Amino acid sequence: MKISTSIEGLDILRRRMGELTRRVQGQALAKAARAGAEPILERARELAPRESGALATRGVVARDMVRKYTYAERGIGHHPDYFYGTFQELGVEPHTRRAGKRVWGVNVTGRRGGDARSWYTHPGHKAQPHLRPAADEAADAAVRAVHKVLYEAVMEAVRK
Repeated sequence: MKISTSIEGLDILRRRMGELTRRVQGQALAKAARAGAEPILERARELAPRESGALATRGVVARDMVRKYTYAERGIGHHPDYFYGTFQELGVEPHTRRAGKRVWGVNVTGRRGGDARSWYTHPGHKAQPHLRPAADEAADAAVRAVHKVLYEAVMEAVRK
């Protein structure tokens, strides 16, 4: 899922952007990408399920995906340590899976000798989307933030 913004109809901004050095162009685009991701990131954290609170506070993150002098992209998703956020977002169908190696101790029936079940059943759960609704709800704010930061960065660089 991507939300893209392009500068169209802003001839002055486009002309001034072309006058800048490549390094300054890349810095301006990266700063704009960070500013554009911020409203979506905040909204995704608000909408994230709060059963333990960890997904909402630390599990939803933003990171630079691509950063060049003509293009910058920032992704919003789940931190690898909170991989289960994807299952929260999309939901899980009921399923069974093969068990791992035999665990010694008390088995599921309470008898000693370990758990001898060869299959486990997961009941599944409904989707609790938080990333897609956040992107949909905060898209306009993200585009405005990109426009504002990019315009300010370009004008500041041109003044120097």
